[in-house]
Amino acid sequence: MKWRVPYGVLHLPLIFITMIKLTDLLGELDLRGGDLDENITLEQVLFAFLEDFQIPEDEFFEDDELMPGVTFNPRLLKKTTITADGEYEFIVPSSYRGTLYLINTKGTTLDTYVVGQVEVEKIYVNANSGRTKPYRLPGVEISLTYINPKYRGKGLGVKMYTMLLDAYKTVFSDNILYPASWNLWMNKLAPIGLQSGNFVGAEVAGIIIPLTPEDIGNTDLMQGIGVDHLILTIEPPQVLLDIKQALSGLSLTKSDYGIYESTSNLKVTELDAIVDESGSIEEVIEGADLMQMVGQRDDDGYSIIVVATQDALAIVRETDSDVTLEIV
Repeated sequence: MKWRVPYGVLHLPLIFITMIKLTDLLGELDLRGGDLDENITLEQVLFAFLEDFQIPEDEFFEDDELMPGVTFNPRLLKKTTITADGEYEFIVPSSYRGTLYLINTKGTTLDTYVVGQVEVEKIYVNANSGRTKPYRLPGVEISLTYINPKYRGKGLGVKMYTMLLDAYKTVFSDNILYPASWNLWMNKLAPIGLQSGNFVGAEVAGIIIPLTPEDIGNTDLMQGIGVDHLILTIEPPQVLLDIKQALSGLSLTKSDYGIYESTSNLKVTELDAIVDESGSIEEVIEGADLMQMVGQRDDDGYSIIVVATQDALAIVRETDSDVTLEIV
């Protein structure tokens, strides 16, 4: 997982937020290294909300300051509800652009109605539709979240993710996580993925691997293994269940296996031929010119390795008498 030094607090005229999309501003200033709450103010999020839903700002702001006590009428909104849980709803404007707003239907003013904001990117099964992930797993990648200070400390960070999980069935983390987001994934979301029938894992070197409770609890490992994205799904496809079963009882933390990648776009049939000619995993690593991407051992002394080939995930096992390859 990538980490960057926080840039500090954002100080920009609020009127600027009304001229461009909030996520574009964040992309330009590269603020993802710290906590979003340190860089974005509630007023900026409210300005973005009004702009996205095409509501005149001067009904709620005067001299860039939110006017207290002004009643907000939800009938002003032309919205689509993505998912709901009690009084909370995720909504988008009719011209959906990747920004979801969490609202409290019981809120009577703008700053009690808008609970938070999430930036997401849809992940598709078909590359012709948009961005895809390994195994053509659909879902959403969550890049940025913000919670109104009035609603912090009430568990709404977790609620945001669980509502999105209910709506899209699979959520991916961004490749950059704030410390608070990291803790939320490890302490609140990962246990959901460990439940029977669900899946929590990591996208590494173009493949997806399951994470065990030991892996999740190992902060040094999780922050240093080169994870591209974390993944949580309540409807895992059969291929992820097969991978989970194939690596059942094995843990990166315990050095039970390492993850390797070919330096020459190796196909799984080519790897299979090398395995047939090898008497040990060490010979497979040398013959296939494999490079360790993730693992706890520096000496390649594994009895099991997971190999990301060009067209499949392969599990190579060494026993006392043989070396075998399993394609997942």
